[in-house]
Amino acid sequence: MIDFLGIGAQKAGTSWLWFNLKHHPEIWTPFLKEVHYFDVKYLDFPAEERLMHIKEKVASILSRKNPNPKRARYLKKVVQEDYCFTEDWYRHIFSRSPSDKTKGEFTPYYSCLPDDGIRYVKKLAPKVKLIFLIRDPVARAISSLGLRLDRGLQEPEHQIVSDPSFQLRGDYRRNINAWESVFDQNRILYIPFGRVKSQPGKVMRDVEDFLGLSQFDEYPNLMKPRHVSSRATVDDRAAEIIAKFSEAQYSFLRDRFGDEFVAEIK
Repeated sequence: MIDFLGIGAQKAGTSWLWFNLKHHPEIWTPFLKEVHYFDVKYLDFPAEERLMHIKEKVASILSRKNPNPKRARYLKKVVQEDYCFTEDWYRHIFSRSPSDKTKGEFTPYYSCLPDDGIRYVKKLAPKVKLIFLIRDPVARAISSLGLRLDRGLQEPEHQIVSDPSFQLRGDYRRNINAWESVFDQNRILYIPFGRVKSQPGKVMRDVEDFLGLSQFDEYPNLMKPRHVSSRATVDDRAAEIIAKFSEAQYSFLRDRFGDEFVAEIK
């Protein structure tokens, strides 16, 4: 099955890591960065919306001149509506991976899975390794707010940041404890977001070591951020809500990882 999952956090560098890691010759990732299998199954992620996105992606690939016939059959099966988001479908997503490749995907919303969802991940892939990028709680929330506003969400900022699903994405205390209650800590690699900016080469070395990969020195864009949201102008009410919610997160992160790690999350 899968060998690794990037489970979070949203707006913490997962796109950057995925983009670079997929260039490693020993890695195989599907044509989608975010498959959203487990969160469609166990959370409120809308299956119809995700399927529409997958169909658009597949149509774009198939519209290219002379697509590979085997890949075309693979992609057409991916978008069969009565097949999507089943366990067989998820296995099919990774069915084109050569046996000697390390395979996985990045879906940041997986960090928010409930206990039964996390147990299902372990049942499906008992030996999976997990990668979790940690960003400063306030900065991450502001960036996430910027993403929502970039997508045209018209709600007042204080309502967006008060939404339980918005706060869940940044609830490190709940999410980390939930995953560590099912997986041994040595199965999870935690990466402070600031290290992506200050020491991107070290981040890739750490990931290579964690996944058992050989050293690779030809990553194309270690210094280039990916999917940067517009900086939201946070109104006072929203800023107060974010700050209050983040207090417990800072306390948890310091207790769990120590001051040196927390100094690198910005």
